Amino acid sequence: MNTVTRNTLLMTALLLGLVLWWLFNRPGPSTLDPRDTQVALHDTAAVRQVRLIRFSHKKEKSRLVLERGPAGWTVNGQYPARPDKIELLLTALRRLEVREPLHPNARSTVFGYLDESHIRVEVDGPEPRTFFVGEQAAVGQGSYLLVQGAQSPVIAHLPGMSPYLKPYFSTFVNDWRDNRIFALNPREIYRLEVNAGPLGQFAIDQRPGYLALAGFPQADPARLRRYLERYRSVPARGFGDREYPTVRDSLARRPPDASIAVRDRQGYVRRLVLYNRQDDLNTRFGWVEGENELLIVQHFALDSLLVSPAWFLGR
Repeated sequence: MNTVTRNTLLMTALLLGLVLWWLFNRPGPSTLDPRDTQVALHDTAAVRQVRLIRFSHKKEKSRLVLERGPAGWTVNGQYPARPDKIELLLTALRRLEVREPLHPNARSTVFGYLDESHIRVEVDGPEPRTFFVGEQAAVGQGSYLLVQGAQSPVIAHLPGMSPYLKPYFSTFVNDWRDNRIFALNPREIYRLEVNAGPLGQFAIDQRPGYLALAGFPQADPARLRRYLERYRSVPARGFGDREYPTVRDSLARRPPDASIAVRDRQGYVRRLVLYNRQDDLNTRFGWVEGENELLIVQHFALDSLLVSPAWFLGR
């Protein structure tokens, strides 16, 4: 057998192998109709409400309602929602798409998975949607998803984002609550009173055309303005009442290790009290007076606010 014949036979065998592999591994014929793939929304700015219900072992385990109102989004009608989480949710609803249909042999199995465990997503607005989000697909990048009324589940994904869809539709309240302790326009701050513990205490007064560190007329105006900017977004790491149910009562019996009180131009005062922890040197406990819900605050989020008066003098 000469070299040309041998090469021809090898190429033929290779092509035949590729054809056989494609025949046995290609997706089965899709029976998808438009209802199976109608997931993404065109106009998320018009979404009024999103309801999320988690099922496990065929039983409802938790539910959550996100609703758009005149003052912004709320969680269960009780808490302000985190703007970044809401934006991520709306982005997911806008970009969600079907990656591929399921092979016919897999459909009954995936129906079983979804019947056992899923998150039901109900979207109210001009483009209403209801679909069921399942686990990450065993093969490929995406998660199992079933549109209400569709004939078959599909594998869906978010292009350029995580292929695992469930975290975008969490039913845990604390995942959605606005965790910002302060979210202020610096120009709206009228007076700040800070007790920074061993670093000292100071107060800042602001009026139109006037900004001063009380008792320190030589304070650097640029540093004062830079400091006020830090109050635009000051987050807590999380809410701790469930994890530490008795801590707040015990801490309330002792003076705080630090505190920050902010009065805005409308006269509203928000006072945060902070307590050092011996069991975790990276965080503090605290709460906002009047709200009295235990907060867990990381040092890096607060330390830039708890400075010495000398800092404003450039020392």
